[in-house]
Amino acid sequence: MRKLFLFLLKFFVFSVAFFFLWIAIEEYALSALAKIVLVPITLFGYKPTGIEVVGKAIRFISAIPGRTCKCDVELAPIGFIVFLSLAFSISPLAKSARLKATGLGLLLLLCFHVLYLSLRVLLFAPGGFRGADAYLVRFFVPAGILFPVVLWVLLFPTSFLRFAKMPKSTLTADTCPICGGRKEDMLAHIRDAHGKGKKGLKSSAAKHYFELLKNQGPGKKR
Repeated sequence: MRKLFLFLLKFFVFSVAFFFLWIAIEEYALSALAKIVLVPITLFGYKPTGIEVVGKAIRFISAIPGRTCKCDVELAPIGFIVFLSLAFSISPLAKSARLKATGLGLLLLLCFHVLYLSLRVLLFAPGGFRGADAYLVRFFVPAGILFPVVLWVLLFPTSFLRFAKMPKSTLTADTCPICGGRKEDMLAHIRDAHGKGKKGLKSSAAKHYFELLKNQGPGKKR
């Protein structure tokens, strides 16, 4: 319960911090996102003559009357803030592993929003495609809220709901007592992925693991 409380506290603090960061860079971030979206929509025949960031929306300006499209982007800040807050709230993870997972998650989130905005332009723009296919875009609204959480679960080991000690009956030599991953060289894995401190080799979970298996302890050199 204490780990869960600390996790929620960290998540709240990081959410507030990333929210204010987003406010500071919002205009620049949306301008960059609009330029990326410009590539796929141009390939599919929609050729705007200009881009304009209006509040929390991107406006793709067209020389053809009635073809200018305004896309709200509320999903973008929510997705990035939630994912980054979750990523930075998880403790038992090496810096290199955290950076790789965070970078991959941000890239996938970017691809998601580029796809979402491209479909908004192509399907919902005045004079654009019409019909039942346009309703497929509505799938992205709930998906955009859940996607950052799904990415976090897939990319980051979550151990705050685990007990510090694993029961002897469920403990196996190739299962990490901290993140639950299966590794052959457990000493090297814990040292590299979780560190040498109290969240890694010196944690109660790691000590309990080596004690039960009568393996090479964290204090010994390999």
